[in-house]
Parts: sequence; C-alpha cells; structure tokens
Amino acid sequence: MVNPETFKYMNSLPEHRKLCSDILAFFSEQHGITGAFISGSGASGGMDIYSDLDLGFLCSSDEAREKIWLKRFDWILPSWFHRMDADHVKPYFVIYLFEPSIHVDLVFYTKENLPPQAGGPFTLAFEKDKQLESWFSEVNTPLKSLVDWSNVVHDEERMWTWIHYAWCHIARGEYYDIASEFAFLRKIPHCWFAKLKGNDQFNSRRLEAKGESQFIEKMRLCFPMPDRVSLKEALLNLIEIHNDQREQVNKLIFPKWKTTEASREKITKLVRGL
Repeated sequence: MVNPETFKYMNSLPEHRKLCSDILAFFSEQHGITGAFISGSGASGGMDIYSDLDLGFLCSSDEAREKIWLKRFDWILPSWFHRMDADHVKPYFVIYLFEPSIHVDLVFYTKENLPPQAGGPFTLAFEKDKQLESWFSEVNTPLKSLVDWSNVVHDEERMWTWIHYAWCHIARGEYYDIASEFAFLRKIPHCWFAKLKGNDQFNSRRLEAKGESQFIEKMRLCFPMPDRVSLKEALLNLIEIHNDQREQVNKLIFPKWKTTEASREKITKLVRGL
C-alpha cells in the first residue's frame, strides 16, 4: 500500500497524482523491488503543472537491480512519448516523458548506495521489509550547512585572472569563445551571492520565486551575445558586481586580499578600452 503522504503536494495536480500512483503500483509488483520514495518538489513542496516526478526504488540486491534494469524496454507503464537512459548521470537512471507532458526520473538503488542527506528531503512511498527506515530517519534530518569562506581570497585572485583572460580573447576577436564560456565567469559572483545570504552553495532553481529580482536584474548583462559591445558591457557589469560583493565581504570577514588595487584598476582599464 502506498503511503498517502506521497501525494500530499499533488492535491491540485490530478494528472501527476494518477501517474505517480500508477508507476508506484507497477513497480511495487516487480520481483526484487522492496521499497520506493519520492524526492524533489514532490517531497519538499512547491509542485506545479511543470514539476517533475522524482522516484527512487530500492532493490533487494545488485542482481535484482540488474534484472529489473535489463527489462526496462518491456515495462508496462502508462502512456509515454519519449524515454532515455540517463545512467551516464548516475547508475540505473532512466527518464520518461509521460502524457500529457510530465517528466519522470526513475532511479534504482540498493541499500548500499541510497542517496545522501544532501539529496533530500524524501517521502517514503512504500516499503516491504523496513530496509528504508534507518536511511529515511537519517537523511531527513535537517542538513546544517556552514558557510565556508576559506577560499575567498583565492576566488578573488581567480576572478581578476579570468577577466583578464576574457579581455585577451575579446581583443583578439574571439567573441563566440568567450560568450560560450561566460557561465564560468558567473561562478564566483553566484558563489559569493549564496554565501552572503548564509548558504554554502548557489542554487539557481526558482530564483525568481525566492524574491531575488534585484540580483537577477544585476546579473542580466552577464549573459552576453557573441559580439564585442555585448561582451565588453558584460565584463564591466561583472566587475561592478564583484566589487560590490567584495565590499560586503570586507565588512563580514575582513579578508587579507592578495590582488592589489593597482592590478584591479589596470584590468578594469583594459576592459574599458575594448
């Protein structure tokens, strides 16, 4: 019997609820599957019509998991229009797109490699032999994340080095190359933004819904087109954001920066000259 809590965030999503119920019912009858759980927004809340279903299944042994996996092309599942093996991401992972348009992740585990606390929270859907109980109580303990500023000085050194690297390639006319790598340049502003908010990791997921419109607006120009004007504007905007974050960090932890004021001014001047 499926735990009713599995569907607690699907009350207004009948298609998600039915699909989830049907998939769980199918796999609960498969030999070698001893438990199942849901993660993602299905366990944490905030589901909408575009939400994925993230389902994990516990297999009784490596051998049982392998047998189930080898039968994946013969599973009798609800109507779907596309599927792909995603075991390049993690072992025994397959993705389905079910009618009308619901994305479902199916991952198969053994007791030895169940997901860690960082992947939670989780909701137990069913279990046959109580093998999930100890794991469930452990991983659903609130995760305490301590902000680690130990690399902040090196982050700042890298930031200015990357900006200079980008300047060189833009000056040479390699616009597409730098535009395609700008995600790399956004990493430190993203990282520091998270840390200044008290989080050790940056998470872009649903940033708009978290009330971060001001930060999003600041970062808008850091998604440049592959042309000289757009890239120059993006680098100058990145420098402005970085300098502002640097001042906030100064007030918070008083780091001993290694990048000199003269170096920062020189690199900024080079970018302005593009």
